[in-house]
Amino acid sequence: MIRILIVLALAGGLGFSLASWPLGWPFGAGPAGLGLLVVAGVAARGIWNRDSTSPPGSPERTLWVLMGSSAAIATHLLASLWRIGPEFELNTDAGHRLGIDSWSLVLGMGLAYAIARDPNPRSDERDAWIASRGTHWTSNTLASLVLLMAVVLAFEPTEEIRRLSRPAIAHVAILCVILAWLVGTLVQLYAYALDHAAAREPA
Repeated sequence: MIRILIVLALAGGLGFSLASWPLGWPFGAGPAGLGLLVVAGVAARGIWNRDSTSPPGSPERTLWVLMGSSAAIATHLLASLWRIGPEFELNTDAGHRLGIDSWSLVLGMGLAYAIARDPNPRSDERDAWIASRGTHWTSNTLASLVLLMAVVLAFEPTEEIRRLSRPAIAHVAILCVILAWLVGTLVQLYAYALDHAAAREPA
C-alpha cells in the first residue's frame, strides 16, 4: 500500500509541476512529461526484470503504468483548468498549449506501457476477479461524478459556474473519466497488494 501511495504522490506532483511549467524554457511541459514517463517505464521494467522472487504479473504491470500515467494526466489537467479559468477556449495560446501537453502525456503513457509491459502476457482467475472489481469501482465512480457534475451545472448559482465555457465543461467531463479510471486502477492495485501480503504470511 505504501508503494501505491508513493507512486500516486510522485505522479500527482509531476502533473502539477507540468501545469506550472515556465513558458520561457526551451522545451515545453508536454515533451518533458513524455520523456519522464518513458524514463519511468524503463526504470519499472528494469526493477521488475531484476525481481526474481515475486515479480508482478502481466495485469499488475499494466495497472502500475496506467495508475502513474493517469494520475499525472489528471493532476495536470486539473491544475491547468484551474489556472486558465472558467472562460477557457480552445483557439487560444492556453488552449493550444493544454492540447499539446495533454496529448504528449497520453503518448508518454502509451510508450511507457509498451516498454514496461510483460513480454509474455498471462493471467488467471484471480486476475479476472480483480479486474471485475476495478470495472465495478470505475463505473460507479464515473456515474457518481457525472451525477455530481449535472447537479452542480444545473443548480449551483455561483458566478464561476455561470462563466464556464463549453470547452471548459467538456474538459471537466474528460477529467471525470480519467478520475474514474484512476479509482479503478487503485482498487485493483490494492487488491494485488493484499494478495501479496497474504502470500508472504507463514502458513
